[in-house]
Amino acid sequence: MKRILIADDHAIVRIGFRQLLMDSFSQLYIEEVEDGEQLLKSAFAAQWDMVISDINMPVINGIIALQKIRERLPDLPVLIVSMHDSSKYASHVHKAGGAGYLSKDVAATELVKAVQLILAGNKYFASINVEG
Repeated sequence: MKRILIADDHAIVRIGFRQLLMDSFSQLYIEEVEDGEQLLKSAFAAQWDMVISDINMPVINGIIALQKIRERLPDLPVLIVSMHDSSKYASHVHKAGGAGYLSKDVAATELVKAVQLILAGNKYFASINVEG
C-alpha cells in the first residue's frame, strides 16, 4: 500500500487531490494536513512514499518544509503544487531537492501522471525548464 501525505491550507484542494488519487490508484493511504508545521510533524512521525505540498501555507511555507524534509528524510519525494505557474518557482523547488512541481491550474490527469512518475522514482517538472 502506498502512503501519501497531502499538505494544503485549503480543505477543498486536499479533498480534490484525495479523490483524484483514490480514483486512480488502488491500495492507497492518504493523510491530510493544513499547514507546514503539521506537515513536518506528520512527515517525521510515520513512513511515507510521497508528500504533496502546497508552496504557500501558514506557519511554514512549502519550500522551507521541503528543505527540512530533505535534511532528515533525503529519500522522501516531495511534489510541490502551487497556483503560480512560473518557472521561477519550479526552479526553487528543483534546487531545494523537490521531486516535482505542478501548477494547480493543470488538468487533473497531470496530478495523477506526476504522482505515478514520482512513485516510480522519477522527477516531474512537466514542460517547465529548470536549471541544474
